[in-house]
Amino acid sequence: MPSSILNATVMVHLNETNYLTWNVRMRALLIRSNLWSIVSGTEAVPDPKTATSTEVEAYTLRQLKAAAEITLYVDDTQIIHIQGDDPKVIWDTLTSIHHAHGLYPARGYAKVLTHGETP
Repeated sequence: MPSSILNATVMVHLNETNYLTWNVRMRALLIRSNLWSIVSGTEAVPDPKTATSTEVEAYTLRQLKAAAEITLYVDDTQIIHIQGDDPKVIWDTLTSIHHAHGLYPARGYAKVLTHGETP
């Protein structure tokens, strides 16, 4: 995908309060960039015994690109949560930290859905 298309995307940086918004937009960016399957874990790592070196290298490059995309859209205050270059681990870690602590924690979000209240 041309970098000009990615650069045109208005993307928020993950901070302490915007996980739900960031999650939706980051997932969309990764889908558009053909990287979501690596982040979600639905695309298996090529088996070095059966895959060609070109296939393994292409997967590794996409994996690094996915990790970079996520990292670039994380606020400086959240960088501490990013360890290594595995985008699935990064995504899962950020999800576990922020999912219930974002703008609408689980109980508050349930109230919004069932009663129309604001958390």
